[in-house]
Amino acid sequence: MKTSNLTHMAKLLLPRASRQKGVLLAMGILVIFGLITHTWGFYFEPPSLLSYRTTRRSNPHQVKLASHTSNLMHDLWKPFLLDINATSFSTDEGYLYEVPKENENWAKPLGKKLLILDVDTRLDKGPGAVMNDSALDYKEMKGRTGGIMNHYLYAMIHGYDYKFVRAPNYPKRHQTWVKVPMIREALKSHDFVVFLDADAEFMYPQVPFEWLMKLWNITDKTLLALANDPDSPRNRDEKGKVMQNTGFMIAQQSNRTQELFDDWEQCPSEKKYKGCQRWANDWAHEQAAFSNYVRYSYNQTQDIGTIPCMDGNGAPYIGDKTCGGVFIRHHWFRKDDPAKDLQRLILEAFGSCHDDGVLQIQPKRAKTSFHLTTRRSNPHQVKLASHTSNLMHDLWKPFLLDINATSFSTDEGYLYEVPKENENWAKPLGKKLLILDVDTRLDKGPGAVMNDSALDYKEMKGRTGGIMNHYLYAMIHGYDYKFVRAPNYPKRHQTWVKVPMIREALKSHDFVVFLDADAEFMYPQVPFEWLMKLWNITDKTLLALANDPDSPRNRDEKGKVMQNTGFMIAQQSNRTQELFDDWEQCPSEKKYKGCQRWANDWAHEQAAFSNYVRYSYNQTQDIGTIPCMDGNGAPYIGDKTCGGVFIRHHWFRKDDPAKDLQRLILEAFVSRLHAGFHNEIRDNFLDASRHTYPLNHLVF
Repeated sequence: MKTSNLTHMAKLLLPRASRQKGVLLAMGILVIFGLITHTWGFYFEPPSLLSYRTTRRSNPHQVKLASHTSNLMHDLWKPFLLDINATSFSTDEGYLYEVPKENENWAKPLGKKLLILDVDTRLDKGPGAVMNDSALDYKEMKGRTGGIMNHYLYAMIHGYDYKFVRAPNYPKRHQTWVKVPMIREALKSHDFVVFLDADAEFMYPQVPFEWLMKLWNITDKTLLALANDPDSPRNRDEKGKVMQNTGFMIAQQSNRTQELFDDWEQCPSEKKYKGCQRWANDWAHEQAAFSNYVRYSYNQTQDIGTIPCMDGNGAPYIGDKTCGGVFIRHHWFRKDDPAKDLQRLILEAFGSCHDDGVLQIQPKRAKTSFHLTTRRSNPHQVKLASHTSNLMHDLWKPFLLDINATSFSTDEGYLYEVPKENENWAKPLGKKLLILDVDTRLDKGPGAVMNDSALDYKEMKGRTGGIMNHYLYAMIHGYDYKFVRAPNYPKRHQTWVKVPMIREALKSHDFVVFLDADAEFMYPQVPFEWLMKLWNITDKTLLALANDPDSPRNRDEKGKVMQNTGFMIAQQSNRTQELFDDWEQCPSEKKYKGCQRWANDWAHEQAAFSNYVRYSYNQTQDIGTIPCMDGNGAPYIGDKTCGGVFIRHHWFRKDDPAKDLQRLILEAFVSRLHAGFHNEIRDNFLDASRHTYPLNHLVF
């Protein structure tokens, strides 16, 4: 069977498409093509245990991060951003919001003139807290941390200023009062201050705040704008008017705004407002003082803006369905939800980036030639920046293991050390190395990588997770990547298609790294060159594969354990081409008598290789053997010597690659976001805890 040279394959483009779900992280990115899956038979699970190497533990997340986190976050979200002068926006809930034509303010970005402000008297430095000096584990993230990180990310995406202020305790008052003087002081150095409680969050990070101010008719005359509370007896002031919630406020600097905040802070003194003293500590504290007194003193047209409760308060799960928290969600009851929502937004951002360029190979006439076609169709999705690969590299750059590192400690506690004599691959291979996915099937259903619609991470199939893992790994390290839809192989099991495809790919690359879609890279930060050193892949190695678990079912006819073709490293040479020719022709029995059965019998091409081909290529270093612990299996299988430390192969749990991809994305993004906050902590954090009230000379 002849195949065309992969050299003629058109390069995959990396435009992306996004649904209107902006989000955090945008770590945004990802994208992919095609579909692939290779299902092996079930493996025996021998009970043998192995105490593997050493168990020295290191914290893989404690790395120095680049200082350009703000620019990176902006670039990641840039393809998703709503135009500041857009006339409408459709939400995920199906609501269409249209900006009234007469609301023409804020046509240009406010930039650093607008401050996103967090304020608290508490300084939590425990596990899961934003101020913890250690790396942040997304699984331990507290709700308040999720809210603060949401605000910080939103500011970076749009180029706004950001500050988290530790306020001094307010004597003889409930501590929610501290937001009032802090907003006033922040206005002395900013045109606008947008304050949010830590349990309030931006639901659409792609929507500029200038656009929201147009929507809510915030004008140059507005002093302060707040969202209404749900209309219930508990939430009405003494005049029967619904109160406004101080968990989300927009303040605009002016002399009258300063007067408003002075009056507000002094309200409990009763110098101006008789009866206000009770709100120093009674619920709803500063909110009740504002709603019962202050807002009635500032009653010129447009002084106080009112944001609908549906837009800027509440949440879908509360009883009042007119307070859905569409743009600003306020979790009065579910305090952990901001952390969950941050993770959801990150994953949605990655799912939104879905590639629209895929190379397909389809049969043309007979079974012996291939026709190349290029598919382009996503009319409903926007093109993402063409530099997605660079962004992915930049996002992971601080985590990358040095290509010449002598050791690496895994999350499991294993210490891997490169033998001193393994000095090959000291420089990056770049596009000389191809990460290859191959499949005959083209799944375009929900959750599939080839579905034209935006990918919902909750529907992501396991094979999609595997392919996206491979593609992301290639982008991080600058390798080439290709997904190939292969023609069906007549009279053979379809796992055979990988053999000729790898051979053809080698004609245009020095190395081809093939993985089944249920196999995945567990440490995206580890360069493949480093792994080749670890496994002693030399310039004489033709092909390297991982061993299977050592059980009777997994031994060849000579009793030697088979090597698994779900993960292979092939190096181009004339002898490598001969090897793949012999391998593909094995069932013809021209060279290997008895091989015909493996055309369709399990384990197909794997059995053909292990029973015949590898014995023909037996010069020293011809065939590399990767330990099963490193490059095959998974921790949950019976054989504990096959843990899939670097390459995990999910023979049984086919959905795990999608779950693992989500975990890798969350670990990297949350670590990067948190470390970026600490890297710029002199700008982001103001410790005013030693100041006293009334505040003076507080510099933002």
